[in-house]
Amino acid sequence: MKLEALKKPPCKLTGCSAASRCAIVQKSLKPFHKFIGFLSGLAAVLTILIVYFNAAGLILKAIAFTLSVVFIVWGVYHVPILIAGITKIREAEGNRRLNPLDAPFLTIIIPAYHEPWVIHRAVNIALNKLVYPKDKKEIVVVTEDEETALSVLPLSMENPKHVKVLLRNSARRIKTKPAALDDVIHLTKGEIIAIFDAEDMPERNVLTKVVPLFENPQLGAVQGILRMSNPGDSWVSKMMSIEYASWFRIMLWGRNRLGLFTPLGGTCCFLRREALRTCGLWDSFNLTEDLEVSVRLAFAGYEIRLAEVRSWEEAPINVRRWLRQRSRWMRGYLQTFLQYWRLSLGALRRLGLRLSLSMFFGLVTPFVMMIVPLSYFLTVLWFITDFFRVWMPGLMTSVFPPWAIVPFLFNFIFYTGTVVGVLLETRKYSDIPWLTLLFIPYMLLHIMGVLYAGWQHLTKPVFWAKTEHYGLGARGLLNLKAKKPL
Repeated sequence: MKLEALKKPPCKLTGCSAASRCAIVQKSLKPFHKFIGFLSGLAAVLTILIVYFNAAGLILKAIAFTLSVVFIVWGVYHVPILIAGITKIREAEGNRRLNPLDAPFLTIIIPAYHEPWVIHRAVNIALNKLVYPKDKKEIVVVTEDEETALSVLPLSMENPKHVKVLLRNSARRIKTKPAALDDVIHLTKGEIIAIFDAEDMPERNVLTKVVPLFENPQLGAVQGILRMSNPGDSWVSKMMSIEYASWFRIMLWGRNRLGLFTPLGGTCCFLRREALRTCGLWDSFNLTEDLEVSVRLAFAGYEIRLAEVRSWEEAPINVRRWLRQRSRWMRGYLQTFLQYWRLSLGALRRLGLRLSLSMFFGLVTPFVMMIVPLSYFLTVLWFITDFFRVWMPGLMTSVFPPWAIVPFLFNFIFYTGTVVGVLLETRKYSDIPWLTLLFIPYMLLHIMGVLYAGWQHLTKPVFWAKTEHYGLGARGLLNLKAKKPL
């Protein structure tokens, strides 16, 4: 079946049509250009002051003071999240047994683009392995390439009522994941929409654990815990596996437990159809559609919850692939921040102080990471001028305030939080030496990713940097043998 043009509903929160939201996204590029222009002008002024007025010490002191304040605020905000994240994830609501007669109809959407190696496995898992009444679920694959569609065709022909393949006309459409989701949602009928990436391998009972949570009418979406299926393929995939253990098990659960803004993760996420329509579906031009729709769900008054269900996906195995994926995420964060930061701070009465500020802190992450290199530069400069006294001895004397050591100590707290995440989630003690050796290099990779994202945002139109998947790490990962159907 080929998709033809379908009208996208307007957002009930703002009344904006899809075209209006696209225009807003394009306009959001201008503030970022202004921000970069402001930084360039500031750098020029500082250079003049240093060269002609010999004000290097005063300027360095002001920069060091500002950075210290920013990173202390950033650290103080995250410490309670780390502490809350160590606690056990609540799952009492999800322990209720799903009654097959009362189970809502559920749609599993698998967006895929050039995924012929893994898509058949994903559909087979969704159809035959995930425990849920078979007559109350449908699997819909949306793609733009015929090779992926042909890989699923045999399963679709064997199960025409349960498996659908929708081929988009890529020549006429926006080539992004949210655009594909916007197109396919109109041809589905599930009350609950589950989204899995093509390489995902969720655990068997993921649906029976998550669906009962939606008995709460205020619950708009549920996010599962993501794990890496191929941590042993390279040091990059190993570190990403460690990062995911920390992020989903500690940081995301800590936010959720404290009632802070909790973004979705893009896959192994479950959304209420009514909530999606209230928000106007996805933003076709946003590169982190999960984050952007999470913001609009929060503005609509819906809750997002983390559930203790897991899905395994494939991590990039080299720096090039990792950088393409991470820069896309960071550019999506930039898009979302520029689009919603005023609303997040201006909606204190509507969202409440806790949710409003936590949303702002979540969205501002790329900008905080952009100033990290400056703090590294000042630290290196201190070593050169004051510790080793190789060049301009005494330049950094009294530049750093006495309490500037506090942000440095926060690094050890975050490192400890990552270690705890590994121990709670993967329970692989052998990962700790990897984390110790590669913690700083991996953080430097993050900085490269966000700077690359900023450069792309300034110089390139919106495009979806595809992450290649080849089904790595599947062997011996899970016993995916299905239980007896409900």
